[in-house]
Amino acid sequence: MTEPVIFGTHEPKTLAQLRDVATRAERVALMADGHLGYVMPIGGVAAYRNQVSVVGVGFDIACFTGDTRVFTLDGKTPTLRELTDRGQEVWVLSSEPNGRLRPSRATCLKTRTNTEIISVKLDNQKEIRCTPEHLFLLRDGSYQRADRLASGDRLMPFYTCKDRDGYVMVRSNATRNLLRLHWLVYHAGLLGPGPALEKGDELIIHHKNFLVDDNRPDNLVPLGKTAHDAMPAKARDRAHWNSPRFTEKRLAGIQEFWRTARTNEEFMTRRRATAVANGRRGARDHRESYRRNGQHGRRYLIRYNTSPATRQFLRDRANKPLSCPLCSAVAKLATSSLWYHAKREHPEALRVGTELLKGKRGMTTAERLIAGANNHAVTEVRLLSEREDAYCLSVPDFNNFALASGVFVHNCGNAAIRTNRRLSDYGRTDLEALADEIEHTISFGTGRSNRADDAPTNHPLFEHPAWDAVPGRHERDSLRAKARHQLGTVGGGNHYVDVFADEDGEVWVGVHFGSRGFGHTVASGTLALAQGKRWGDRVPEQEALLSLDRPLGHDYWQLMRLAGEYAYAGREWVARKVTALLGGEEVELVHNHHNFAWQETHDGAEYIVVRKGATPAFPGQRGFVGGSMGDNAVIIEGARGDSARQRAALYSTVHGAGRVMSRTEARGKLHRKTGEVIRPGKVTWDMLREWVGSKGVILRGGGLDEAPQAYRRLPDVLAAQGDTVTVLHTLTPLIVVMAGEREFDPYRD
Repeated sequence: MTEPVIFGTHEPKTLAQLRDVATRAERVALMADGHLGYVMPIGGVAAYRNQVSVVGVGFDIACFTGDTRVFTLDGKTPTLRELTDRGQEVWVLSSEPNGRLRPSRATCLKTRTNTEIISVKLDNQKEIRCTPEHLFLLRDGSYQRADRLASGDRLMPFYTCKDRDGYVMVRSNATRNLLRLHWLVYHAGLLGPGPALEKGDELIIHHKNFLVDDNRPDNLVPLGKTAHDAMPAKARDRAHWNSPRFTEKRLAGIQEFWRTARTNEEFMTRRRATAVANGRRGARDHRESYRRNGQHGRRYLIRYNTSPATRQFLRDRANKPLSCPLCSAVAKLATSSLWYHAKREHPEALRVGTELLKGKRGMTTAERLIAGANNHAVTEVRLLSEREDAYCLSVPDFNNFALASGVFVHNCGNAAIRTNRRLSDYGRTDLEALADEIEHTISFGTGRSNRADDAPTNHPLFEHPAWDAVPGRHERDSLRAKARHQLGTVGGGNHYVDVFADEDGEVWVGVHFGSRGFGHTVASGTLALAQGKRWGDRVPEQEALLSLDRPLGHDYWQLMRLAGEYAYAGREWVARKVTALLGGEEVELVHNHHNFAWQETHDGAEYIVVRKGATPAFPGQRGFVGGSMGDNAVIIEGARGDSARQRAALYSTVHGAGRVMSRTEARGKLHRKTGEVIRPGKVTWDMLREWVGSKGVILRGGGLDEAPQAYRRLPDVLAAQGDTVTVLHTLTPLIVVMAGEREFDPYRD
C-alpha cells in the first residue's frame, strides 16, 4: 500500500473512509470533489491486483462503419459488422499511452443508424471511416477527435508481419522491439504460470490447434521444449497437415501451380523428357551426369536465363503481389525488390530498423522496416456526404484497440453534445417552452418507462450473451424486461438533462445518469451472492472484492461491462433526443464515465482501477464535468504534460463539484410515507429559487437536496486539481430538468 494521494480538503469521515479502502487496495487517491459514500468515498480511486470492487463501473464505446476491420488475436481481421452478427467476445490488441501493447477482450454492438461519417486517410494509403467525434490515439499517447485531426498529425502506429517461421510479429511502440505475438500474450499473464523446467530445458509456447497465427489465450499452452518434443509426432503432424486451413492452402497452391505449368509447353516438354530419361538411366549414368554438371550446365543456364519464356516468368514473378508494410500504395513488388523499394521510399526506417536489429540473423526487409518506422501520419480528413450505420467495439480493460489499417483508436462514455445551434437562436419564451417539452418528452423519476414512440427497446445489447451470467431464467427474463422499459429514462436524485451555452454562444446538451435499475440489480444481486445469499435477497452494503479468476468475479465483470453498454445507449438516446427537440444537429460528442472499473498498468504494475465518482483523465482524454443546477459545467481534457501528480492520481480527476451537505442535512428529515417535514434542513426553497433565478436558469423539477448550496463551487474544485487537467469550454446552464422533489431514486450515484 502506498500513501493516499489527496486533492483539496475533506471532512474527517471522508478521509477515514479513504483510509479504510487503503487497507484493501494497493493504491488510492481522492479527488477534490470527494465526499462520504457507501463503503468508498465518492471521488475516490482505488487500484487492486486482479480484484474488482462492487462499487461503480463504466465502459467506453467506439463508433465506426460496419466494414471497418479489426486485428484479432485469432489471426483474422473481421469487420465490426461480422463481429456484431457473431455476438461473441473476441481478443484484440490495445495500446498503453507509452506504446506498450496489451491483449484485451472486446465485444461489438451496432449503436447508431444512418449517422454522419468522416473519412480519415493515412500515409499508408488506408482509409478509416468513423463518426466525427471519435478519438484517435496520437504518437505522444494523447487522443484527438477525428474531425480535428490535421494533415501530418502523427498517430500511434500498429505494425504486424510474419517472421521466417510463420509466427505473427507485432511491434512494441514503447521499445520498437518486434515481438512474437504468442510471447506477448504469455508475458501479459494470460496463460498462467509456466511449467517448472529442468536445468538446460527451455520454455516454448505451444499452439493447441497447430495454427501459428491463432494466438488467442485459450489456444496457447506454455511447455518445456523437452515435453513439447516428446509429444507424439504422428498426432502433431496429423493435426497440422489435416487442418482445414492447411488443406485449403495446399490445394490452392497445387491448383495455382498446375494452372500456370500446363500453359507452359516448354516446361511440360522438358518435364516429360526428364522423367523418361531418368527412368532409362542407371545409378552409374546419374553419377556421371551429375559429375559433369558444372561443365556442361553452364551453356544451358545461359540459354535458360536469356530465353523469352524465362524473361516472361521473371516478369510474372516481379508482379507478384507483396505489400510494403509501411506504404501499401505500392501494390506489387518482387520479393527481391522490396529492399530496393525500401531504400528508395523509406530510407530512414530501413536504416534505423537495420541498426536496431543488428546482430539478429534472418531478419526480413519487412521486419527491418517495421522496427525502424515510428508513426502513421494523417494525409486527409473530410466529411462524407453519405450516412451509414455505426458499430461499437467495447474494450473495457484498456479503452482502445488496433484497427487492421494500422492505428489505435479510443472508445467513448458519458454524454455531452455540442449542437449547431447558438444562444442567439432562442428567446426567453423559446427556452421556457423547450424546458416544458424536455420535461414531458423524457421520463424522469423512479420506476419510469421510456414513453417515447422511438424508445430503443430493441437495442442489440438485449441479445448479448452476457445476460446468461444472471442466475436463473426467471430472474434473467425479469431483469431484461425491466431494462428494456427503462432504457433512455433519466431517474431521480442528481440525474439531470441540461441545456448550456459555451463561451462562444454555442448550445450544448448535457446528461447525467447511469445504468438505472439494471446496473443497481446487478450490483445488489452480486453482493447477495458474495455474502452467501440468493440473487435478489436484501443484504447489507458491504465491500465485496471479487477475484476475476473465480466464477462470481468473472460473471460480475461480464454483467458490469453490459451495464456500461446499457448506460452508454441510454445517455446517447436522451442527449440526441433533446438535440432534436432543440431543432439542432450533433456537432461534437464528449463521453466519460465516473463509476467504473478497468484494467490498467501504472508504473509498470497491473491493476484493476476503480473510479467511484472520479473521471478518467489520461493526457488528451476529454471529459464532461457538471456543477450544480445553478453553476457552470466544463469540458476538460487530461493535461498533456503527464506530470507526477497525474500519475499519482492514476490519471483521474473530478466528476462534479462535490457535496458539502448530505441530502438530509440540506432538505431536512421527511416522513417516508407522507413527505411531512419532521426536521427542517439548512436549505429552503426561497434560497434555491433566489440562487437559480440570479443565474437566469430555467428549472423544471429538482429538490432541496440538489440545491446549489449543497455543493462546492466547481472552479474551486478544479483549482484544487492543479495542472492535472485543462478546461477547454465553460458551459453556462440555460435549462435544468430533473425529477421532482418527492421522487426517491435508489439508482442515483
